[in-house]
Amino acid sequence: MTNTDSITKVRRAASPPPAILLSAFVLLALHVAGGYFVFLAIQTTSAGPHDDDFPGIIQMMVLLSIATEVIAAALTAVFISFVGLRKWWFVLSAGISLTAVVRLLFVFVV
Repeated sequence: MTNTDSITKVRRAASPPPAILLSAFVLLALHVAGGYFVFLAIQTTSAGPHDDDFPGIIQMMVLLSIATEVIAAALTAVFISFVGLRKWWFVLSAGISLTAVVRLLFVFVV
């Protein structure tokens, strides 16, 4: 075995398996969608004193965000069990969900 063969084996061993990359891509797509819904909920403000629609819009965006993050958390549990993903992926779901709940609690503040 030559020196380049051992370097090639080391490089192949260092790259993650395709299943981990695919599961990470799926989770990142779900977290981006959930984060976008939270962003829209945070950016939604009242258009004036007679605007009665904005609390419903905020509630809908928060609901979509939490639903997306529940799906992401369930898939994270599956990917941790079967694919070997790390447990820190739960932090993203928890952070986005916590931000959505805080925005829901302070609907009338902004």
